[in-house]
Amino acid sequence: MKRVSLLRSRLLVSLLLQSLLLLAVAPAFAQVDTVDAPAPPQGDPRVRAVLDELGYEYEVDADGDYRAVFEFEGERRSQVVYVNSQTATYDSLEIREVWSPAIESKGPLTPKIANRLLSASFDAPFGAWQCLKQANGRILAVFAVKLGADADAAMIRKAIKAVISHADEMEKELSKKDTY
Repeated sequence: MKRVSLLRSRLLVSLLLQSLLLLAVAPAFAQVDTVDAPAPPQGDPRVRAVLDELGYEYEVDADGDYRAVFEFEGERRSQVVYVNSQTATYDSLEIREVWSPAIESKGPLTPKIANRLLSASFDAPFGAWQCLKQANGRILAVFAVKLGADADAAMIRKAIKAVISHADEMEKELSKKDTY
């Protein structure tokens, strides 16, 4: 009888210790989960402030860049624009890029399209065409404006207007679609 009672006591003590151990370890696991979860991208707060001042609706993409879609009045078309959070420097200038895609190619652009984009770049008073190679190997032709990273709301508004209008016109001309 004493032996059964002793075994029960040891079993109860063992269960009690295991329960206490689980209670002590569980919060640590919960903390690890929250620490390992990646923080959502925040984007450059200077861009956020300007876009908020302009009253534009936007989202921050996985790269931390700002993405907005604009509808054209009187047309059934829209155009996406990106305002990069990441900046580049040239000498003492900090430069930000505002851009909008127009067409995508499976490989290098045809000479006819490349020459059309070069000609359009020459004619554009503000901004130029460039090609971005995507991770999937496709080439994206985008109209881009590069300006000071601390540009005010009026300048960002002008840059957005320029890139969406040039990109949408070229998209219409070359593809006859409204992809972007």
